[in-house]
Amino acid sequence: MSGCASGDGSIRPTPTYERFRRCWQHEKAQIKQELHAGSYRFSLLSRVTLENGDETDLWSARDALILKALALVLAKHLPVSRRCTHLKGNGGAKYAVREVRDHLRSNRFVLRTDVKSYYASIDHLMLLDQLAVHIKDRRVLNLVGQYLRRTSERRGSFWDYEKGISLGCPLSPLIGAFFLNALDAAAAKLRLFYIRFMDDILILARTRWQLRVAVKVVNQTLAALSLEKHPDKTFIGRIGRGFDFGSLKVLRSSTICRAAYGGWPRGAPPRVLTRWLRIWLRMFSRGNSSLA
Repeated sequence: MSGCASGDGSIRPTPTYERFRRCWQHEKAQIKQELHAGSYRFSLLSRVTLENGDETDLWSARDALILKALALVLAKHLPVSRRCTHLKGNGGAKYAVREVRDHLRSNRFVLRTDVKSYYASIDHLMLLDQLAVHIKDRRVLNLVGQYLRRTSERRGSFWDYEKGISLGCPLSPLIGAFFLNALDAAAAKLRLFYIRFMDDILILARTRWQLRVAVKVVNQTLAALSLEKHPDKTFIGRIGRGFDFGSLKVLRSSTICRAAYGGWPRGAPPRVLTRWLRIWLRMFSRGNSSLA
């Protein structure tokens, strides 16, 4: 628990972000001292129930600040592919969708998948071994280790995490991108179109043989990381059969529909426009039959 100096020099608890902000001068000096000495310790996470009924773990104000600082520092030292688009500066979701859209016509086959329970499945020891190659400061590795082996608490009940990374944490997007860097490197050697948004993976291929090679590479790389594809979110086959990637929906007619773009598919011939209109009219009539 963080603290704030009182008038007599004692430390009183400061569980809220507002109190942490008011006591920032004292907190800053104390945090700096602990970081340099390698004695900083993360506190227990607080487990809360959200309005929708889901449960989540919250970091203290102090710890959240340290995790954000770690994310900023480690981003300069960890290798992350430019094809991993969820990180700041790599384009984001809209860029990923545009890239897929622009490469559809030059390819015939697609592998679209994501990792089953990705955040919860990351192996701590394997991740720390990968990080140790790029981070030599033991104090930093110690902080990352604490971030991984965290404990949450609520009314006397405790939950220890021996696997996986934290949701809603400023460091987790970077760690999630870094842990699959081996997949990014292996996909780059295929010389096929490849893009990733966190654990959403997509590869386009011109031939069925190229697709088979891509599937083998993805399966082997994920297995080496003790991960697996999500069976219900994996599609392997012809682009013409249709697939989803984020907000991108490719129908069986190979027509692309995305709410952010709207309107008719650009450059499509009249026969495609007619087919596109029939499909969406049929979908609309089915979805609104109760209004008749």
